[in-house]
Amino acid sequence: MKIYWSTRLFLVATVLSISPILGSSQESPGRTEIQLSFDQGKRRLLKESLKVLAEYYQINLAKVELQAAKTWGNPLFVWNADMYSHEWNEYFHMGNQTLVQVEYVVAVSGVRIQTIRQANLEIEIAEHAFRDVVRGLVMEYSESYGNLYILTEKSKIYKVILEKYDRLIASYEKRLDLGVISFNDLVRLRSEYISINSEANANQNEILEEQRNLNSLLNFPSETVVIPGERSNVQITGVEFAAALDSAHTNRPDFQIAQKNISYYEQSLRVERAEAVPTINLGYQPRDRGSNYVRPYAGLVFEMDMPLFDRNQAGIQRAKIEIDQSKTMLEIFENELDNEVFSALLQYLNAKENLGSYTADFISDIDSLSESALDNFQKQNISLLQFLDYQQVYVDTRMQFLDVKARYLSTLNHFNFCIGKDLSSAN
Repeated sequence: MKIYWSTRLFLVATVLSISPILGSSQESPGRTEIQLSFDQGKRRLLKESLKVLAEYYQINLAKVELQAAKTWGNPLFVWNADMYSHEWNEYFHMGNQTLVQVEYVVAVSGVRIQTIRQANLEIEIAEHAFRDVVRGLVMEYSESYGNLYILTEKSKIYKVILEKYDRLIASYEKRLDLGVISFNDLVRLRSEYISINSEANANQNEILEEQRNLNSLLNFPSETVVIPGERSNVQITGVEFAAALDSAHTNRPDFQIAQKNISYYEQSLRVERAEAVPTINLGYQPRDRGSNYVRPYAGLVFEMDMPLFDRNQAGIQRAKIEIDQSKTMLEIFENELDNEVFSALLQYLNAKENLGSYTADFISDIDSLSESALDNFQKQNISLLQFLDYQQVYVDTRMQFLDVKARYLSTLNHFNFCIGKDLSSAN
């Protein structure tokens, strides 16, 4: 008899020690809850995300490069004076010999214009790269928001089933005191409670991790708790592969970067060819005293390279190779893009069909099955094992339904990401 009561007390203590865990995960002191719809979060992402701001600086850097390309070069000032005079045996006898000269480099090949055009292309590429980063962040946000919604819904299911077990265990404890039921049945219920509660706590840890990721994306303080809204009713209708592929070619910024790279390297070839043409240094000597045979002397200076050996052959050849490489990379990209869009469309359609098999009536029947099982068990119409089996079917089905929802939302996000445009609409 002593062993019986010590075992019972141990089980009661175990249940009491783990029961507050689920409740404490739902109510965290010092945390602020925010109801946030998907569209509200998306607007905040584009406005407040530090990652978006950091990538925008790349556009400003490209504009600085354009400004540098437009800026004219500085003239060269030359001053030459006598440091030591053999005739007078004096140092720094500057009045004896002085040369003043001003030079300026003149590019006759148009390299400045070509460089400016290349800098403009760099700005366009930086703008496409910025849009591509935003596209990736929207995809990451959509995944995180959808995962948080699914995990929150799972938490609600766990809470419902655990509350049922709480009430049933409390009832069984009273009936055990009266000697109506077997102690083994109570142990079996508590064991099932502990098992489900462990799953609930694991789910809560996933919620906390997803909250952390979402707070980082939206630039929320760490104590913020985002409460996501329903999003599983969105869908894409009437989309065909040809239209999806055309959208990807038109809206995908990474595809546009691959196209722009060809223009960029073609422009780079023009710059390299322009740099092969020698520049001319024009100079003017307003004063030359002592360094020429005529005193004073004013002269004109003309200087230029003689392209006998270096005609920028390596730079020109490099630019040609980069053009061929960029064309090959674009061809590879187009092939990968076609397959990616086609696969994403099929995955979305399969997930949509799978989600459609979970009708509202079917989910309602599953809920009714769980409730009726509890009533029948309390009326002793079914055994404990049958009751536990029904509850397991309820939990498994509801969790599987939420996993199917998660897969549907993930394929929806991935399809929008692949075509570079959000075609989702609420039904």
